[in-house]
Amino acid sequence: MLGVRRSAFGVSFFLMKRKRVVVMGFMGSMPIAGVIWQHIHYIVGLQRLRHDIYYIEDSARLPYNPETFEVTDEFDYAAKILSRLAGEFDFKNRWAFCARYLPGNPTAGLSLKKIRQLYREADAILNVCGTQEFKNRQVNICDGIARFSHSAKTSGQEVSPYRRTDSNGFPRGNRW
Repeated sequence: MLGVRRSAFGVSFFLMKRKRVVVMGFMGSMPIAGVIWQHIHYIVGLQRLRHDIYYIEDSARLPYNPETFEVTDEFDYAAKILSRLAGEFDFKNRWAFCARYLPGNPTAGLSLKKIRQLYREADAILNVCGTQEFKNRQVNICDGIARFSHSAKTSGQEVSPYRRTDSNGFPRGNRW
């Protein structure tokens, strides 16, 4: 729900209901300056809008380790860099790396159970650059959650960018 307020200078601004937003990307898997900056600006911007932000990497892609110059199935460097960034940019205890390429989907940061809970309960999922592959099991877990992605598709049909939309494609009910 939006509320309009006036500042002391006569400028109007909107108050937005706080949302739980999952930002998905690949800054742990590709920890180079430009990639990290690209993701951090979404996280910080949404935090400044007073939303509860979680960062999740949940991918079948192997991470790159810039210390060894290797792409490897080990994700300890990715976890280390995400933990450090989370401390620096105020999303500590709100991040996860899920190694879907390994049996059992091991995680760092949040547990797999918490990740799946976030997929079900988040108000929105922002898939930065469309880097996270939405498989049928993930789409079902999300149950029609808002997905903002360049490439999110399921069963050959585009995934709606809104949780609930009217016939014109505009959100209904609980608006941003």
